[in-house]
Amino acid sequence: MGDTGVIVVAAGQGQRMQTSVNKVFLELAGQSVIKYSLDVFAGLEDVAEIVVVAHPEELELMKAKIDDGFCSRRPIKVVPGGAERQHSVRAGLEALDDRLDFVAVHDAARPLLSVFLAQRVIQAAREFNAACPGVPSKDTLKEADEEGNVCHTLDRSRIYRIQTPQVFRMDMLKNAYVQASNEGFLGTDDAVLFEKYCGPVRIVPGEEQNLKITTREDMAVVRGWLGDDNNMRAGIGYDIHRLVEDRPLILGGVNIPFEKGLLGHSDADVLLHAICDALLGAAGLGDIGHHFPDKDPRYKDVSSLALLEKVKILIDRQSFEIMNIDCTIVAERPYLAPFLGDMKKGIADLLGIGIRQINIKATTNEGLGPAGQGEGIAAQAIALLRIFNGA
Repeated sequence: MGDTGVIVVAAGQGQRMQTSVNKVFLELAGQSVIKYSLDVFAGLEDVAEIVVVAHPEELELMKAKIDDGFCSRRPIKVVPGGAERQHSVRAGLEALDDRLDFVAVHDAARPLLSVFLAQRVIQAAREFNAACPGVPSKDTLKEADEEGNVCHTLDRSRIYRIQTPQVFRMDMLKNAYVQASNEGFLGTDDAVLFEKYCGPVRIVPGEEQNLKITTREDMAVVRGWLGDDNNMRAGIGYDIHRLVEDRPLILGGVNIPFEKGLLGHSDADVLLHAICDALLGAAGLGDIGHHFPDKDPRYKDVSSLALLEKVKILIDRQSFEIMNIDCTIVAERPYLAPFLGDMKKGIADLLGIGIRQINIKATTNEGLGPAGQGEGIAAQAIALLRIFNGA
């Protein structure tokens, strides 16, 4: 049995990714980001147990992700993290067995950790008490003053980009955390605390592919390493609803002055329904009727903007981003041109895309069919999605 505990830090919200879900739950080549590093640690003989530190609001989701098809020879605990990374790591330390000799701390957002690198860092910690992987800087680094003027150029030959896992003697790291807490000191990584209170940390050669996913650009690089960087999907959506009296006319989330409105279980916004179906279709997630059935009282008279927001969450979880959406509204009356700009802005803001990424057209049906006879209004939409790659 191994003598090393592992803390996988996954409590951050990853706001720079601009997604509605934690980046560690996004999928890479068919499995979640966090599963990659868990697989590595679960297969190491040195590892006795693993603790995943999750955001307090994501504990059950994290447990479900770990339980979903993940068979480990090592016990995995899930504990809530804190407001800062340092607080989260301390929660992980408290959850580990006190009898362990070493602890490895790893960022869940580094999915391309190799078995060989993990073994190298653990072995170095056995010899030097503490070790972390580092990659030599390729760039010249300069220190600037508050006004942005260069005040010092660093010696590039001694500069490293530090990665995880960082491995330490358990008792020494715990002592560093106690002292840091007493002094109110916050560090950017665990090595900083060890350096400050315990002694030197040995740098071992890291690996370029062991990068941390922070932005959508990082997702593109990781997918490139995995050979999964050219995934684009298109979807088509269509909807039509009958016009009736005593109903407001809502199109694209905009209330249109008109003597009739569209009949439906929700607000019957045919444009947003078509967009929802196009997005769901592109992501391979079924259709709007599957996710929001018209017999479910929760969606009675609900704003279709709320439905579109839920669809955005669904496609985010599948690691897709929206490239563009093109729509056509088919209606004899009313005249819709004055309202198209408000529709575009509202939809773009809700989806977190640029206004130029959505196009909305309005046309008549030349008197043909239900839309042409003024009996209803129809809408069509086409959406193009791709795997997150920082467009």
